[in-house]
Amino acid sequence: MSNREVSTETRTLHPRALAVLGEEWCLALLEVARDLRSGAIPPERYNQKEYCGTACCIAGHAARKRGVPVDILVDLEGTDPALFDYRGGLFGPHPVRPTPAQAADAIEAYVYAGADQPWGDC
Repeated sequence: MSNREVSTETRTLHPRALAVLGEEWCLALLEVARDLRSGAIPPERYNQKEYCGTACCIAGHAARKRGVPVDILVDLEGTDPALFDYRGGLFGPHPVRPTPAQAADAIEAYVYAGADQPWGDC
């Protein structure tokens, strides 16, 4: 038997994220955050700085993860600057190439806290 303590912390999806993205997208994003932290998505398979011809950004990984339709993002563009603002929106190109851990933090900042600037200082 292990002496490890198991965390039973339950976090709630922020009403803003839930209203804008819906539950399936929120859950898909959290799975991407987990995969970015664990290394299941290797750093070379993640790029938020520019479009590089593959679905290697946060939105692309989320769409593949749960099969959530990427079309929703086109319909939502302009609805929430925290998602699409080119100066730091969660799905927009980032001015520097953030690390997978920074991307996971940004996802959680939006999904759990409803952050206006999910990327914070990175």
